[in-house]
Amino acid sequence: MVAKYHQKGWSIKRYVRPSERADKKVAVFDYDDTIFFTDVALKLASKEAVNKELTRSQIKKLSPDIITKIFTLAGKKYYPAYRLNKLVLDKCKRYRSKGYDIIVLTTRWSTLRRYTLKTLVNNNIPFQSLVLDKNGSTDGAKFKIDYLKSLLSKYNEIIFFDNSIKFIRKVNALPSLKRVSLYLVNRTRIIKYRAG
Repeated sequence: MVAKYHQKGWSIKRYVRPSERADKKVAVFDYDDTIFFTDVALKLASKEAVNKELTRSQIKKLSPDIITKIFTLAGKKYYPAYRLNKLVLDKCKRYRSKGYDIIVLTTRWSTLRRYTLKTLVNNNIPFQSLVLDKNGSTDGAKFKIDYLKSLLSKYNEIIFFDNSIKFIRKVNALPSLKRVSLYLVNRTRIIKYRAG
């Protein structure tokens, strides 16, 4: 078994014996509207790009080039407008103190890596790894699902936090991901997801 350690953009591999892996635990957190509320930055960016303040759902109905422009502006220029979700920060710290690895998983493009790292570090998020969608896939759900599946052989316990009930339901419906404990982040509440 091979484990990866990420630090300052470098990936170092080392051998991990199965006994080391047996008690490995990870908490995975989405970035946008989970760790940070990014809606104000998106409204500012859409105002600049199309001269109208738009919500995330309105932006996603625009042409791909305008969507890219708005999300890039929000991530590079207006990131200071992000607001930290302190409830999620507390969860990150609590799980880290219990020995969990903390991974931030986002469908953001790798072109926003510097700004994403800056907000995480400046807000003292205790993370070990930031995973961005370096290929800029058009299906963010598939990107996240594939990444969660890749963790199954590396961790005995996996906890996942996301703000999208649609995505949480999609993950829950996959038999291969039944081991993943799911938590819905609904602004200032975190709810353990139970199907039914």
